Formats: sequence, structure tokens, C-alpha cells
Amino acid sequence: MASRHFDAVNALTKRGVLIAGAFQAKGSGTPVVVSNGSEFTVARTNTGLYTVTLQDNYNEVKSVNLQIVQASPTNTVNVTGYSINGGSPGAQLNLLIGTFATPGSAVDITQTGTDCIFFEFFLRNSSVAS
Repeated sequence: MASRHFDAVNALTKRGVLIAGAFQAKGSGTPVVVSNGSEFTVARTNTGLYTVTLQDNYNEVKSVNLQIVQASPTNTVNVTGYSINGGSPGAQLNLLIGTFATPGSAVDITQTGTDCIFFEFFLRNSSVAS
């Protein structure tokens, strides 16, 4: 369970937490976090694939929203999987994000300026039943 002080989020889910952030893909290099970097890390794990690891522990993923911003839109971004430390509730959350030129084929992209991949994760921060 995350031990931070969270501001209230009005939701029907008990102990809901909203985490938002952004990063820039840098081709085959290391991605650059551009917002809220103290709450998560991002690593390139394969061609066009990135793992976002949250600093705190959460029990459940309720929803994920991803947006890619590009000056010349040519790519899409999707969640390709997630794990909560192998399925253990209350363990560290890893989300796998892929960038795609066409469905099913991940590609490396290099973002500059204001081009970013933005995300919002809505999570449950407790073992209390939802």
C-alpha cells in the first residue's frame, strides 16, 4: 500500500488513486521523464516497448489512459500488459507501454520539443473490497 498523503478523488472505488505523468521516447536510448518523475520510472525494455514502474505499491489497476502527442501524428500507443509483482496484491506495479506504426508492430520513436507520451493510471490503494 502506498504511504503517501493523497488528496481526495471522488470515485465509487474505495481508496482510489490517480497517478498521471509523461515521458519522451528517445529511439533506442533511455526515455526522458518530463512530469511527476518522483512517483515512477520509465525504462525502454525492447524495440518500441517501455515499462513504467510506480514507486509505491497498489492492489489493483482500475483503468489506464494513454495519449501520444506528436507534431506529425504517425504512431499509436497502447498498454501491452501489466503486472503487480507477479499478481501479488499490494506489490509494485509495472505497466508495459508500446508505440506502434501499424497494429502489432512496435517501433522506436524519437520525441523532441513538446512531443510526449502522457498517461493516467487509476488504481486501488488498499485491500479493502471495491
